Amino acid sequence: MATGSIALPEEQVVSLPQQGGRWRALGLVARRNPLGVIGLLLVIGFIVLGTIGPYIAPYEPRASDIDAQLQYPSWEHPFGTDHLGRDMLSRVIAGARISLMIGAAAVGIGVVGGSFMGILSGYYGGVVDSFVQRTGEAGAAFPGLIL
Repeated sequence: MATGSIALPEEQVVSLPQQGGRWRALGLVARRNPLGVIGLLLVIGFIVLGTIGPYIAPYEPRASDIDAQLQYPSWEHPFGTDHLGRDMLSRVIAGARISLMIGAAAVGIGVVGGSFMGILSGYYGGVVDSFVQRTGEAGAAFPGLIL
C-alpha cells in the first residue's frame, strides 16, 4: 500500500501558534478573515437584539401616535415613524425577535427531519436508502425561489 502526501498552496496552510492557547489562535484566525468576524458580530448582535429586544425597545411596537405620522429619523425616533405614527425602531426590534424564532424553528425541523431520514436510510439500506437519496437529490435540484 502506497502512501503519499498532498502539498497545499502556501495561502491555504494555516499554522497555529504553539504557545498562547486558544485565544491567540482565535486572534490569528480573526486577523486573517476580518469579514468573517464582522459577520459573526452581526449574527451575535441579531441574536442579542432578538432575545432582549422587548426590554430595550423605546416604544410599544403596535402603539399609534397620530401626531407623529411619517416623521424623519430624529433623536426621539431614530428610524422615524410610519404612516400610523408607530416607531420604526421598536418595530424592527420586535420583528427581529419573530425572525429569530422562525429561523430557529426552521433549523430545528430540518435537523430533526434530516436526522430521522438519515437514521432510517442507514438502518434499512437498500431500497429505502435509494429512495431517501433520490428524494434528497430531487429536493436539492428544485429551485429555491419556486420552492
